[in-house]
Amino acid sequence: MVNNVLKVGIVAAEKSGDSLAANLIESFHHDENVKFFGVVGPKMREVGCFPVGNIENLSVMGFKDVVLQLPRLIRLKNSVCDALIKHEIDVFIGVDAPSFNLPIAAKLKSLNSAMKVIQYVAPQLWAWRPGRIEKIKKIIDHLYVLFPFEKKYFSEMGLNTDFVGHPVANAIATKQKPQIFTDFSNMQAINLAVLPGSRWEEIRNHTGIFLESVKIFESLINKKINLKVGASSKEVAEYLKKRVEKYQQNATFYIDDSIGCLNQSDLAVVSSGTASLEAFLSSKPMIVGYKTGKLNYFLYKNLINLDSISLPNILTESKIVPELIQDNLTAQSVAKQLMLWTIDNRRLSSYRQVGSNFLTTLNTQGNQTMPSRFREFINKLKGADEK
Repeated sequence: MVNNVLKVGIVAAEKSGDSLAANLIESFHHDENVKFFGVVGPKMREVGCFPVGNIENLSVMGFKDVVLQLPRLIRLKNSVCDALIKHEIDVFIGVDAPSFNLPIAAKLKSLNSAMKVIQYVAPQLWAWRPGRIEKIKKIIDHLYVLFPFEKKYFSEMGLNTDFVGHPVANAIATKQKPQIFTDFSNMQAINLAVLPGSRWEEIRNHTGIFLESVKIFESLINKKINLKVGASSKEVAEYLKKRVEKYQQNATFYIDDSIGCLNQSDLAVVSSGTASLEAFLSSKPMIVGYKTGKLNYFLYKNLINLDSISLPNILTESKIVPELIQDNLTAQSVAKQLMLWTIDNRRLSSYRQVGSNFLTTLNTQGNQTMPSRFREFINKLKGADEK
């Protein structure tokens, strides 16, 4: 720490990481003695993080894409390392993206053993390559996790771990109004959310199937469907508007507001990922669909040690939501699963109760959230250096 200024390197690799990192940085906006340098997205930049790289350069999807982009990613990793070394950081924070962040942390720590490393969002060792734990323990000083089972898993492995709740749960609990649920049979019209994903490959693979399923579902249920479409950016919204027009549908669009989109919906079709968790914690019945390239899918099937891909099913260790993957994802199969949600009130009631219970479990608002835990960690470091 130079001149009582603590320098923090922070790297986020995706849009969701940009939001998580920005919340941490924002918690220090009144403290001139803590400076942040990192790979940034728009939200991190907005709250004052000095950029040494851009999140957009890290946006790759699937095993195949990673292999094809590997030389460029290695150059970017080396560039980020060089920049953070130049800025003489005292702490490194990897936000998610362990495959990118942990090698950076290892290199930085090899040059400065006193540097502290924080990983925010756990590497999914419980899903694949659990043997990485011994190497990870040598790199990470503290791990902050989003789910209670992860704290138990990593603590038993000997890693300093804290559960800090999930920011999605905190956001939903803050925005959610008291809901009066009704059976679909009593609805004059159904508000249906469509969230095809945040990455371009997901969006292109899913949008046509999802929109076609809406037309089939509407003909089956014989009710008006009010379409709500979630778009991760303005550019994505423009693309989706053209696709919606092609299918001669009317829709309300929600830009960078998937929770708002779900709040205004009764039922949802979503891509696997954060959107499935958002729908679950909002107690919205859903279909999870996912389609990728054949090589990506082959590698996924052979490397990932999970029976389910969606967070609701992983968290509940059940098939609480239907998953339609790869060749099983068709407009007809989605429409059929949507219909099944509308005719089984016992299943619907049970699902909503489980979703509500998990919202309570994952919501740490009013307790110690990650920004407050992070402030504690940093303030302890500053106090130790000042002695």
